[in-house]
Amino acid sequence: MPTQFSWIVDQRILYVRSFAEDMSLEEFRAGNEEAARYIAGGQAPVHMLLHTNALRLPISLGALQSALEAARSPQLGWTLQFGSPYGPVSELVSNALGHAFRLKYRNVKSLDEAFAILARQDHTLPPRAEWQLPQCVVAFGGDWRACDTCRLTASAPQPESTPAVPG
Repeated sequence: MPTQFSWIVDQRILYVRSFAEDMSLEEFRAGNEEAARYIAGGQAPVHMLLHTNALRLPISLGALQSALEAARSPQLGWTLQFGSPYGPVSELVSNALGHAFRLKYRNVKSLDEAFAILARQDHTLPPRAEWQLPQCVVAFGGDWRACDTCRLTASAPQPESTPAVPG
């Protein structure tokens, strides 16, 4: 699966990093189901930060809605997407889809903006100084190609069964 998951705040803020440029419906659905498992194992509200530098989803709106059903957990808080290089039109479409699917969704410019929104919206989160950033975000400014762990995760063959959600 061309997606990596890690907790920024254990069981509260999920960081989801997509490595694919073109993602099939099956890959999107598998990533969404994995995210749903993390959310179900978390402590509500679980917020999701989506880092998608070059992600394109060549699928229909109906197929997208069907695949998103897995993430419609009542435990899901905010979903904030950042990193898209496609500009204002992509942001407009993403925000409209979030509204259409009744998600607390926003397309933001950066991880810092996402952090600021979460800090304003959810006062139950620990102080920002306690948040744990993934290695590639800290060391390489979000460029996963420079991070050996991220690069290996993206190219590694995936197991047949899905491992248990870390907690």
